[in-house]
Amino acid sequence: MHVQYSTELLGGLVAPLRERVSVLLDGEPAERLVQLQFIVANQGVRAIQPIKPLTLSLPSGVDLLDAHVLHIHPDGRHVGLLVSRQDDGATAIAFPFDVLNRDDGFVVRLLLTG
Repeated sequence: MHVQYSTELLGGLVAPLRERVSVLLDGEPAERLVQLQFIVANQGVRAIQPIKPLTLSLPSGVDLLDAHVLHIHPDGRHVGLLVSRQDDGATAIAFPFDVLNRDDGFVVRLLLTG
């Protein structure tokens, strides 16, 4: 996995503008919003045929607001996206796929708070 892009959406605002901008989540102010975009690619020699889906875990206290697979290479390859909340409050994001051949990959974007 390679992080392609990460930004704190509200953190970069200058103080006078930050005081004028507010974001509400479920009626409560959100102090921190982070957008993260990353690439999962097979740059090895062999195809990847996972027994279990590749899974990303977010710790308790980090809330996943949105998740999308933005791009899949090659066209026609299927990559799923399954989100589940764990008993300990963590969030698991699974990416099931049948195979990633050499130079195959996908791009994921997450919107997080917390």
